[in-house]
Amino acid sequence: MRKYLIISILIILVFGLVIFIVDWPQPPLSLLEEARSGLLTAKRAKAEALATDQFELAQVNYDSAMLLLDSENQKMPFFRRYDNVELLLNEAIKNTNLSQKIALEKDKNFWLTSQKSYERVRDLHEYFKHTYSNFPIKEAERKTITEANLMLDEMQLALKNKSVIDINKLTDYEHFITEMINNSGFTLKQYFNDFELWETLQRNALKNATDNYSYVVIVDKLNRECKLYYRSKCLATLPIELGYNWIGDKQHAGDKTTPEGIYRVIKKKQNAETKYYKALLLNYPNEDDKKRHAQKIKDGAIPKNVAIGGEIEIHGHGGKGIDWTDGCVALTNNDMDKMFALIPLNTPVVIVGSTRPLEDLMVVK
Repeated sequence: MRKYLIISILIILVFGLVIFIVDWPQPPLSLLEEARSGLLTAKRAKAEALATDQFELAQVNYDSAMLLLDSENQKMPFFRRYDNVELLLNEAIKNTNLSQKIALEKDKNFWLTSQKSYERVRDLHEYFKHTYSNFPIKEAERKTITEANLMLDEMQLALKNKSVIDINKLTDYEHFITEMINNSGFTLKQYFNDFELWETLQRNALKNATDNYSYVVIVDKLNRECKLYYRSKCLATLPIELGYNWIGDKQHAGDKTTPEGIYRVIKKKQNAETKYYKALLLNYPNEDDKKRHAQKIKDGAIPKNVAIGGEIEIHGHGGKGIDWTDGCVALTNNDMDKMFALIPLNTPVVIVGSTRPLEDLMVVK
């Protein structure tokens, strides 16, 4: 009887102990995992950078929960309390969800804004290349524009793949190319103040050629064209290359500017007479050029010892794709053959800034 009593007591004690252990407060492991996982997900969404305040608050709540959890775990099991741990973890979860939402929205807006910025800068870049491709600019500026071709290609690929991009490069180049467009546009408009004079020179030259049954050559500097007329009929339109500093009228020797005005062919050169395959020597400087040069010296615009220059020709060895002459008009050798065969001595050569008005040449941005 006593034996059964002892066994019964032991069973009761064991059962009570089991109930006691089972009833111990348990750590909120599922909440802990949810909070930890939420932080990792928020990090992947770049919440650290895009939703800093919310992410940092989530991290603080999570870290505080971990410290409190460790403190509770040091206590005797029955005395552990995890209510505040759960509260902190729930706050951490709420903060991570909010930071992730904000980060995703900002990230979406970033790519949309970046795409629009890229398209705007790309359009400005293409506009400048199309409108001012032949404009005389500094070598450093030309290098920047050339390098921008690669930068814009890389930016386009990065936007497509949503990889890392340096938006500051795009912003800096936008400022640069906008200034280039504004400055070049201002210079070009100033240059076209002489358009009425250019029109008059062309009109009179074509009328004289028509009346006298003769040839005339009209050189269009801006559009890089040399047109050969017999009377009023255009026989050929030939691409040309000029002096590097082509915009404006020639001022003096060595300025690498192609002169503007009415000239005549005074000599036809070939073989050993020229190093440029064949050449038509013009009568630069003419009397108007000499008067302007003398006046500029008198006004102090150029030094007294600076010569007016000469030896301006229409010659061969063109086709390089860039402006490279010292002020002459360069044709390809094939085109030079055509010109050389047709043009007699004393043929008028009219050199103007443009044969077309500025509004016909500008590309709409």
